[in-house]
Amino acid sequence: DDVKGGRKIDNATVKRLEGIAAKLYEKGADIVVLGCTELSVIGRELSNTEGYADALRALAQSTVLACGKLKPQYNAIIQPKRKEV
Repeated sequence: DDVKGGRKIDNATVKRLEGIAAKLYEKGADIVVLGCTELSVIGRELSNTEGYADALRALAQSTVLACGKLKPQYNAIIQPKRKEV
């Protein structure tokens, strides 16, 4: 409700999301998908985004890359970071 109401995301809201994610990890989740715009906004406030996948960000990245007209100076912003294996 905070996000939809245009209110600033407070620390309690972020901690609530982190607590829910912690329970999911304890049950064996490898990653938590932030699957709606409200969660994407809250996700920006996380102290550590490791272990989260932001569906809105992934959609935006895919859309821009599919257009094929990305200016080189924006590559660092839109290209997904790849982990070393």
